[in-house]
Amino acid sequence: MKRLFVAICLVTTLLFAGVVSATTITGTLSVTASVPDSCTVSSATLAFGNYSIFAGDLDSDAEVTVRCTISTSYRIDLDNGLYYSGSARKMINGSYLLAYELYKDVARLMVWGSGPDGESGTGTGVNESHTVYGRIPGSQSVGVGSYSDTVMITVNY
Repeated sequence: MKRLFVAICLVTTLLFAGVVSATTITGTLSVTASVPDSCTVSSATLAFGNYSIFAGDLDSDAEVTVRCTISTSYRIDLDNGLYYSGSARKMINGSYLLAYELYKDVARLMVWGSGPDGESGTGTGVNESHTVYGRIPGSQSVGVGSYSDTVMITVNY
């Protein structure tokens, strides 16, 4: 019995010898990423509808949506469109031009342009809407038809 006990102890010692003598070491894994400033822009159509030469001003508005990374400062600039002349943006239909203007405020006092006339903001990581307020001044003598223009939106960040 004593021999059996000694044999069991010897076998047990040999089985656990590898476990007891094992060594553990640790290290680290560095993980990095960079998130650069970035923005996207989209817009709806600024649709004025029917303009009457006998009525007053015709107002409408549309949304410009900007999404920038958090804390990214940006400025939205609107150019003068394709048919700017004199001191006004214009839509065209054949040889007829229909003047209009774009504004940053609902009172339509601050023209939305570029540089200091642009609209500024700071990114929050989600879509941010900026309203463009449009106005076609009343009493313009123009021909019948559909008028259009294209205004370039530039987001500087």
